[in-house]
Amino acid sequence: MNTLPRLLSLVIKPGRIYPLYGFHYSIQRAVTRMTNIRFFTVLFGDSSAIVHFLRFLGYDLCRCQQTGSNFGLLVKHDSPYLSQVGRGTMIADGLSVINADFSSTSFRFSRAAIGAKSFLGNIVVYPSRARVGDNCLLATKVKVPIDGPVREGVGLLGSPSFEIPRTVLRDSGLGHLARGDELHRRLAAKNRHNAFTAGLFPLMQWFYFFVLALIATAAVDLHHALGAVVFAMASLLTLAFTVGYFALIERAVTGFRPLRPLYCSIYEPSFWRHERFSKLAATHRYMHIHLTTPFPAGTCRTRGR
Repeated sequence: MNTLPRLLSLVIKPGRIYPLYGFHYSIQRAVTRMTNIRFFTVLFGDSSAIVHFLRFLGYDLCRCQQTGSNFGLLVKHDSPYLSQVGRGTMIADGLSVINADFSSTSFRFSRAAIGAKSFLGNIVVYPSRARVGDNCLLATKVKVPIDGPVREGVGLLGSPSFEIPRTVLRDSGLGHLARGDELHRRLAAKNRHNAFTAGLFPLMQWFYFFVLALIATAAVDLHHALGAVVFAMASLLTLAFTVGYFALIERAVTGFRPLRPLYCSIYEPSFWRHERFSKLAATHRYMHIHLTTPFPAGTCRTRGR
């Protein structure tokens, strides 16, 4: 992830136009796929480690100010080598950095720069032509403007977006936890909590793979005795185990209690537990395999919905 994509990216020059479906297009696809591996962003996201991981990939983080939650679980890009994030900026979850512009016949790479001292909410698509500067708040699912004046010191909400206040009184109510010695003490505690959560995530994935491997091995061993029907039974058993296992994980992380609305600092244990739930429940894509069937309602009940 660090060496081969970096070498391949030397073939494509920023700003130069290349035809679709040719040699350079294949290189672009390879760089994008090799540097967007969901497992690692989920593993390191919502922790101090995500900063080092993204810098390892090739992001320009401009002497990043460590907060312990600089980026969420899901960060995507076309090219990490043309992605820049300003100092003091925090990004929630689901950021997509658009470094490549496509037409019906060609494409080109461009640098995408996110301003300093900003906050980006969930599921923000950030294009290279964004007209957004420093100290901005981009709300969840906002449509980032690509024309007009450069916005600075404001908030943007909606699609199409309109300006709102950058901060409100509520934002400063917990500021004392993010300064001085108190910040260092709480950040160290958050790092310990996040490290334990990061250890649980691959262990959970390993056990899931281990059980699926046992089911597949048993199906192969019983094939000669029971015939092809054993593979159908193995598929049904895999489906049942998948739903039950990840539903159990989600319920266990919440202590088998329903989630409640939460307002607190990112340096409080309540928020860390919420991060643990998000990370360990981030495998919810396995729970979508039965959509458009009569079964989602029952599955949602097992998950406490």
